Amino acid sequence: MKENRFVNVVKAVFFDVLLPILVYVFITMFVSGIMEAIGYFLSYKINIIITTSVSSLLTSIALLPIYIKNVRERHYYINKFDIKNMRYILGIGVSLCLFFNLLLMLLNVIQNDEAAKMVSDSIMELNPIVALISVSIIVPFCEELIFRGLIFKNLEYRTNFYIGAFVSSLLFALMHGNISQGIYAFFIGFMLSFVYNRFGGLKYSYLLHLVMNFSSLFFMGFFVPDQTRLKGQIMMLILSTVLFIITMYRVKQIDKMDL
Repeated sequence: MKENRFVNVVKAVFFDVLLPILVYVFITMFVSGIMEAIGYFLSYKINIIITTSVSSLLTSIALLPIYIKNVRERHYYINKFDIKNMRYILGIGVSLCLFFNLLLMLLNVIQNDEAAKMVSDSIMELNPIVALISVSIIVPFCEELIFRGLIFKNLEYRTNFYIGAFVSSLLFALMHGNISQGIYAFFIGFMLSFVYNRFGGLKYSYLLHLVMNFSSLFFMGFFVPDQTRLKGQIMMLILSTVLFIITMYRVKQIDKMDL
């Protein structure tokens, strides 16, 4: 009896947590190998963001059917999209993007993170439209599908919200591979999980993720250490905190039946 229970736990951990990540890692390794071969023969340096985007797109195609199957079998709460809810998504997304990026910069975390700088440089090398599509549309969908749609919801289904949110956020942070993005991703992961449940579905956490990534691109020039802009950066940090508090207060006032 105990042995069967142990086997069931191992299976649950593998299929609910490890499988989505392993699929992404395998596809990324495969795509990276092909991209490097192409770059070698064409004497061209392949941009890491392009590789990530292609890997994310293929991973999404592979994992989306599993998520849809889980939604149907487990009867997840899925709400129809309501454009009125975008005001809350925009408020949360912009305020959190500004708050964490500015806080990490003012604490000198971003400046000392070489891995994060490499990612930023890779984005800057791209055509703005390509960067927008890659960073704000393709990659966020894959990340939400893996970490919220599958890992978070799988764990929540078997345990509770807090375990699901913590584990998925931790893995989400580790996947980024650098300190500044990892800290940002860990705390944002909890909010993405909350938004998924509160508003009803992957589309809302995806839209929030999209807004935050787009905001990071839009405000990228503001997240640069500059003593002449220090007062403005501190003021933006305060304003983003106020915006987040007001938005979350409004979200708390919403009756779930109104969503």
